[in-house]
Amino acid sequence: MCHGELDFDRFEAIFAIDFHEHFAREMIELEQMEADGLLVMSGDSFRVTPPGRLLLRNIAMVFDEYLQQQTETPQLCLDKHPRIVARLGALPQERRVGRRSYI
Repeated sequence: MCHGELDFDRFEAIFAIDFHEHFAREMIELEQMEADGLLVMSGDSFRVTPPGRLLLRNIAMVFDEYLQQQTETPQLCLDKHPRIVARLGALPQERRVGRRSYI
């Protein structure tokens, strides 16, 4: 990937997985990036185009499982926003982490 190419067959051989099955959701995102002209896909690989090289990090982020695991809605730290707490009145599903309260 650092060289702007990814060979699915080679990846499958190294990690003993079916690339298209394991990364089915990611393939949908890659298809959109191909439509945007950021990469060119073939049946068994993809290559990043010159415009896509500027966004190579964004293309690689498609495969970042840590980013996919993050919560979709941001959490609000109540200790840092006392005026919001005052306006909310009763707090919905407050939880404490250490000394801070989150909703």
